[in-house]
Amino acid sequence: GHGGTAAAHFAAKQIPIILEKYLKEATMEPVLAIKQSILDTNEGFREFLKGKDQTMSHSGCTALVVLIIANRVYIAN
Repeated sequence: GHGGTAAAHFAAKQIPIILEKYLKEATMEPVLAIKQSILDTNEGFREFLKGKDQTMSHSGCTALVVLIIANRVYIAN
């Protein structure tokens, strides 16, 4: 990630966990579940940063999410 690795590590761990939760609840379409997972991860990282070293506040990353369900592929960047 840019400005450090904290955001990349956080996102790599959290996005799959959150996405799986939304998909298991079966209340969201896959596209919305991916989008919400990324938004929730972003908010979770902001909460994680509270009280941390100020240099970490510049940490960030991009994410590529690929989800395959049956014969459909969903990709988000």
